[in-house]
Amino acid sequence: MDNIVIINSLNHEGAGVGRLKNGMVVFVPGALPGERVSVELVNIKKNYAVARLLRIEEASPERVLPPCPEANSCGGCQRQHLNYHSQLYWKRQFVVDALQRLGGIAVNVRPVLGMQNPWGYRNKVRLHCDKGRLGFYRPGSHELTPLGRCPLLPPAMLDLARMIERLLPTVAPGLKHLTLRQGWATGELLVVLETAAGWRSGKALAQQLADYFPDIVSIVHKPEKRKEIVLYGRDYLEERLGTLRFHISSNTFFQVNSVQAELLYEQTAACAGLRGEEEVLDAYCGSGAIALWLSRQAGQVCGVEVMPQAIKDAWRNAALNKITNANFLAGDAA
Repeated sequence: MDNIVIINSLNHEGAGVGRLKNGMVVFVPGALPGERVSVELVNIKKNYAVARLLRIEEASPERVLPPCPEANSCGGCQRQHLNYHSQLYWKRQFVVDALQRLGGIAVNVRPVLGMQNPWGYRNKVRLHCDKGRLGFYRPGSHELTPLGRCPLLPPAMLDLARMIERLLPTVAPGLKHLTLRQGWATGELLVVLETAAGWRSGKALAQQLADYFPDIVSIVHKPEKRKEIVLYGRDYLEERLGTLRFHISSNTFFQVNSVQAELLYEQTAACAGLRGEEEVLDAYCGSGAIALWLSRQAGQVCGVEVMPQAIKDAWRNAALNKITNANFLAGDAA
């Protein structure tokens, strides 16, 4: 039976939040605040329900046509049907709710600083392979949505993924997952091939990819439950933020948006107000980017990260930038 629901807000997963006639909270993926929608209940829990959007009876003026035709099915994006200005508003609101409503902490949360062009910005993507196609899993499933012209990925990543997909039947059978990374400032490409343990097509595939894409500097093979093997080039790509250089290996964390990462670090430094004598702790430091950014204004910085490879990259990045007042420890930051 259809239910009419007024949507009042969004949750952090991008679903509209409203109430049923009995007062129970209901989550409606695809619905926006201010909308009156017709829904079908698909999952009823003790304190909330989840519904499927059937019709939009009254649409929000903030609703837009998603640039990507697969936005509602690929599982990668939850808010493309909401205009960008409103996306920024709700991102701020999630922080306000977490701090003030849930945490009981009274704090002024500043507006979100958005991008001039919020498309094509991702420097990393992980794709799944199924029946000779590359793509993303649909929400809550292992059903593949084939990769289209994803507007979040830069052209070089899309072209590289397309070529690998064409080679799947001949040179790359057995591929399970594909990760692509690209340096925003350098254009360098890193390819990670995740396969079953006995896969032996790596060298042939690596050579073809390197011949067609001169920006590829690293191709890494990750056999299932085995150590990774560098098939081509080196074990990292280089990225630059401001005046700093970073070497990033296959599985080291780095912000997926390099443009906003630089802005984030600038804001972090401005808010910290360092005077040159402080000791700074960078918890969950990844490849050490924030620690190294702040090292130029602090007496000493220390980064802590559970992944040993990331700590190895952090030390390498400190040496690369001739930073001597940084220390990095492999361990659980919590």
